[in-house]
Amino acid sequence: MGRTGPHRPERPAPGPLRARAKTGCAAVIALLGLLLVSLLGGTLAYDAAGDLGYQTGWRGTPRLAMTIDSCSAHGSGRTRMYACFGHGDRGSADTVDGEWLLDDLSRSYHRGTVLSVRCSPTGGCVEIAADRMAGDTAKLLFGLWLVTATPGLGLALLSVRRNERPGRTPRTGLSLPFRLGLVWFAALPVLALLSGILAVFL
Repeated sequence: MGRTGPHRPERPAPGPLRARAKTGCAAVIALLGLLLVSLLGGTLAYDAAGDLGYQTGWRGTPRLAMTIDSCSAHGSGRTRMYACFGHGDRGSADTVDGEWLLDDLSRSYHRGTVLSVRCSPTGGCVEIAADRMAGDTAKLLFGLWLVTATPGLGLALLSVRRNERPGRTPRTGLSLPFRLGLVWFAALPVLALLSGILAVFL
């Protein structure tokens, strides 16, 4: 009998290797996309939370009366925003004398319009109004929803994969954490939409 060499494992066909590579690339691209969405959501939520801090009085000066001196537009179409400069009596409030700035406004104001604002020590101000609060609330909720999209989807996929393992008895119905997660993801965009609609009509 002839001498046989060591048994070599058979190499997988090129087809399955390409399919795995494509699947892996698609998963990486999807993960990067979700991380980018979470980053954008975090930025949106952070900005909205900062403005809400001024709206509620947790940050900034007490309420001050700001008289508009001039406004300028930047951007175009639906992205058009306005920046308005003005002045007012700061009294004992911790902010600068001279020009105050309202930035990223959705509308312009005529010269001489008096607005209720809270300002930072550097003179950047936030208009105090019900529609602004509703709009900031909508941005905060939507931003939080985007931030939690990646970990939420990851946990959902992990739960599905565990449930599909060989020899594992499939669960009938959803666990309590999964139900709470569904409520979270369903409630946040709805509340954000309602707050946005409220901001439009106030």
